[in-house]
Amino acid sequence: MSTLHPAITITDLAKSSAWPAIKKERVVTVAIDGKNTRVELATCPSPVGGDLLYLLCRKCHHRRRELFVVDGELACKKCHGLPLHPDHQLSSGRFSQKVVRKVWQVRRLEARLAKPGPDKNTRRRLRRRRRRLLDKLKQELARQRHEARDDLSLLLGQVGIQEL
Repeated sequence: MSTLHPAITITDLAKSSAWPAIKKERVVTVAIDGKNTRVELATCPSPVGGDLLYLLCRKCHHRRRELFVVDGELACKKCHGLPLHPDHQLSSGRFSQKVVRKVWQVRRLEARLAKPGPDKNTRRRLRRRRRRLLDKLKQELARQRHEARDDLSLLLGQVGIQEL
């Protein structure tokens, strides 16, 4: 993959002066590497009334809030294989989705505890939940380390290396 170009987002389009025409036509034309590319917009009913507008990915045809240009091709993050979340690098390789989910849960709990709102009992309950999540996280990491060690010894045995 070459460099990642700035994303085309619904928010940026809504700020443009051409937004009323884009909304009406449900189509936007974007210049990518000197070529004009047509991107369709899809609507979805909003829970508070009205419609939400989304960009349609040109590859998978799913509704997206932003599209990316990689190697001159316009598509969503998933189609380009880009990280979907800032912590996505944790979920690749040696960490499972279980570990990443627990990390996110702990971060959310810590954010709630940092706010001055909850009463004493709620704070106690949140601290207890955080402690339990951290214990489960330690167990999962230990299990994965053990599995990785077994996989490594099996692999080294197949190659003919007994120990490191």
